[in-house]
Amino acid sequence: MRIKSIVAIAIASLIAIASTSMAELHAHEGFTRPVEQVELAVADSGVLAEIGIREGAQVRSGELICALDSGVLRASLAAAEARWNSRGNLAAAEATLAHRQNHLSQLELLHEKEHASDQEVIDAKLDVAVAMAGRQSAEDQLQVAKQEIAQIQSQIRRRSVVAPFDGVVVELPVSVGERVNATDGYVAKLVRLDQLRVRYDLATQIAAPLRVGEALAIHFPETNQTVTAKIDYIAAVTDSSSGTVRVEVLIDNRDGTYRSGVRCVLQRETAQVAQRR
Repeated sequence: MRIKSIVAIAIASLIAIASTSMAELHAHEGFTRPVEQVELAVADSGVLAEIGIREGAQVRSGELICALDSGVLRASLAAAEARWNSRGNLAAAEATLAHRQNHLSQLELLHEKEHASDQEVIDAKLDVAVAMAGRQSAEDQLQVAKQEIAQIQSQIRRRSVVAPFDGVVVELPVSVGERVNATDGYVAKLVRLDQLRVRYDLATQIAAPLRVGEALAIHFPETNQTVTAKIDYIAAVTDSSSGTVRVEVLIDNRDGTYRSGVRCVLQRETAQVAQRR
């Protein structure tokens, strides 16, 4: 009977140890996720006229994802550019001004010799002033055309969705010809995978000695890979409900070795070293 009790106690102890180990292991478990991800939306409403990529494509920062139809705006842009490039009115105004200034100079010389009246000089000065106003009006028209060009180009850019960073398009739930609105949701989801982020919720005694920039060993059970990650963030406070501290690490993934969404475990040795500090 005594032997049975001893065996029972031993089994219970082993179960307790195993449970504790599993709890510790679970507490140090996380999942990789993109270091950046964004849901891209259109700024205006309209019909999709172009999709520059396909789902799963790698894109560079500034690359076109999709664009709304801008036919009317492009026609307005062409008209504004034509007005900007047309310098006939300005050339005519400048020629008129030069002619009237020359006429005024001649009259002033004649006036000095009393061969021109005061009224003729006054009228010539008025003509010069009118010609100067005409030249200013022509220059103003060109500036208005220039501002219209900038405004229309800005409106066209608003109707284009471009990648804000290098990454991979993981979702593209729209099609050419589809009408989309700014309030409908996203037209593409872009993720950056050259680094992967992992969040761990660690006990305070484990997290307290850790420092941002410190290296930690991370293990991928499914692929049996171990990698060194660097601490990117440590929460300033402990979560009172769980007694844990949020710690986030970054994994260098420029060569695409590791996948996002994969389980990874903070190595037990790392946690034990942190506890002993």
